[in-house]
Amino acid sequence: PALFTYMSECAPDSETFLGDARVVLAQQDVRYDVLYLDAYSSDSIPMHLLTREAIALYRNRVTDQGALVFHITNRYYDIAMPLARLADDLGLHAAIQTKHMTDKSVGHTSVVVVMSPDKARFDALRAGGQWDPLKSDGQAVWTDDFANPLSALRYFTD
Repeated sequence: PALFTYMSECAPDSETFLGDARVVLAQQDVRYDVLYLDAYSSDSIPMHLLTREAIALYRNRVTDQGALVFHITNRYYDIAMPLARLADDLGLHAAIQTKHMTDKSVGHTSVVVVMSPDKARFDALRAGGQWDPLKSDGQAVWTDDFANPLSALRYFTD
């Protein structure tokens, strides 16, 4: 708290849950307007948080007008398409935003995907002009029993 004051200053009464997101969410019986997921930016990706079962759980934890927000900026993996496939499979509307940063100290790009069961929310988001629809390529959906992380690996030509 002496060094990191964001929570104590902005949300002092917020409850914090430590542990694996899927396990913690499965134990909760609460629904959110927005569920923000930011576990994908390291050099590896937690596959168990990108499966049909995981996204179905997240979807179950947001209201019918709610949204799932995924920060998926990653140096080595492009997980937009696996998310697009999952959104399509689960009947969710999905949009992506890629921001190219001019300040190199914070990285080169920021990539965010939003999914919502509410088409009106999706259309309102898209109306701002900064979000593109995220469409599935129809390939296999990642599940707890099948995932192909090599299919999301970025190929560098430099």
